[in-house]
Amino acid sequence: MIRFMKHSLDSRSGANSSLLGKLLKKKENGMGTMKGLEESVKEGEGWKIKGNLAGKNGKHEQAIRHYLEGLITICPYTSSDTSMNYEKAYKSDLVKLEQALLNNIITISLSHSSKSGPKRIMFDNIARVTCEVMLEFRYLTVTNLRKTFQRLAQLDEREHGVSGKQSINSFMADLFRGKEGDEWAHRRCIREHVCHE
Repeated sequence: MIRFMKHSLDSRSGANSSLLGKLLKKKENGMGTMKGLEESVKEGEGWKIKGNLAGKNGKHEQAIRHYLEGLITICPYTSSDTSMNYEKAYKSDLVKLEQALLNNIITISLSHSSKSGPKRIMFDNIARVTCEVMLEFRYLTVTNLRKTFQRLAQLDEREHGVSGKQSINSFMADLFRGKEGDEWAHRRCIREHVCHE
């Protein structure tokens, strides 16, 4: 996902985000020093703040890069890892930070001012891929599950017009309408999905 977004942003701007590329390469080669979970979360929080500032200043691509840098920083920790239990992921703020970074990427992508053309397609693709990643998260919160389906429904409607309103994402968004909470959405989903109940 990070490589896809980096490529999308680099190919549009014609620039290469050297810091993002260096961080990725360092992590992939295992040359980065292994930091503890709390330190990684704290550093990732710093990137989130930088991304929020860039987003408020209308620098959408820079904001997304900062959010991606935050995701790279918390790597290899992920709340979707089967070796990470919910309590540890939640108490360390990993769940909150990881999902906030992804939500911010989606929000920035959807809020870009272009109405059509290649830039709109790029931002919609980034938003869709990020939504699909969110749906794969093991410890996705109820609120974020609802938001993700709402955003996918918005993308379907933007892409397919009236027929997009009939999509499965639209159905799921309606199913989760009004559902809120920071608890783990799939906690009771053992044999089947009961998270919508």
